[in-house]
Amino acid sequence: MESKESSLETSTPNVSPSAAASNAYALGLTQFQGFWIPSSRVPTSSIISFQKYFQALDDDIIVASKPKAGTTWLKALVFTIVNRHSYTLSNIPLNSVNPHQLIQFFYGGGEVRGGCSGGGNNGNGSGEEEEELLNTLLNSANPHQLISHFEIKFYKENPNLDLSKIPSPRVFSTHLPYSMLVDSIKRSNCRIVYITRNPFDIVVSLWHFVRGVHNLPDWPLEDCFEMFCRGEESYGPFWDHALGYWNMSVEKPSNILFMRYEELKEDSVAQTKRLAEFLRFPFSLEEEKTGVVNQIIDFCSFNNLKDLEVNKTGKMPRSIIPSLIPSHRSGKVGDYINHLSPTAVERLSNVLKEKLSESSLTFN
Repeated sequence: MESKESSLETSTPNVSPSAAASNAYALGLTQFQGFWIPSSRVPTSSIISFQKYFQALDDDIIVASKPKAGTTWLKALVFTIVNRHSYTLSNIPLNSVNPHQLIQFFYGGGEVRGGCSGGGNNGNGSGEEEEELLNTLLNSANPHQLISHFEIKFYKENPNLDLSKIPSPRVFSTHLPYSMLVDSIKRSNCRIVYITRNPFDIVVSLWHFVRGVHNLPDWPLEDCFEMFCRGEESYGPFWDHALGYWNMSVEKPSNILFMRYEELKEDSVAQTKRLAEFLRFPFSLEEEKTGVVNQIIDFCSFNNLKDLEVNKTGKMPRSIIPSLIPSHRSGKVGDYINHLSPTAVERLSNVLKEKLSESSLTFN
């Protein structure tokens, strides 16, 4: 299929903006390597550069997801787990550097710095100290700024970017499907954490998001739903995206962790401990005893992140979303029942049943 990048105004001049939005190309989507890419924000050239130049290391950590599937929450958890021993209150750079300057310095204008397991207090600090450290870091930056995307940040800004100087373990994120990941990642011993969510809730969350991003307050949910059922959404089709990571998590469980948003909500303690173990940053008995696990969960919770000033004001890199679009909305499990009709639920259920029929992957 021929690639196109069109605006609502130029692609369908004789129809209303909300009607034009029902066309994938009008929303800035381009078919590339079997998936719909939001090429207005993610040029296919940046994906090609990533596939050509990125060299994975065995201790890399990659957060993978489709948009609206729990990405922000997972990033916050991964960042706090990996960095919880990296600093003490006496030597944290926040003592001498403004938080906004600190983020610019630490992450090189977007380059991520993951925590080092041998640094800082080596887990000997009190639960109160660790909680204060994590509060300080995430109070000053949105999780998307702390863990940047390959295709949205790095290779979009510099096709020949050298990431070798980022301290290990390097922490990255991506919305790309597994099939688009560079071979060096697939051959390495790096850890990939993938999170997905009930697709019915994703549809509703996506609808709210697209209406804000494209300034389409009257765009019907029905149109968004129809596009989703056709697989026409960012990094879609949903089922192919989820299947790619699911199949590899079954084949290589030590390298790919498949997480579900609903399970993380239902049993946050068990799932957070599972995540830390997989990342090779397990919680010690002392940490569990002093409440560090629960402190991380509470701080990274939807309600807390939503209320932080840095997230309420929508201070996000403009390359990801416009500055005034909030990164948190509802976060409720099963909220789709307030938006989708029983007929729509049945229809999408049938689509999923057909697309996933040859797989052990299911969605309730």
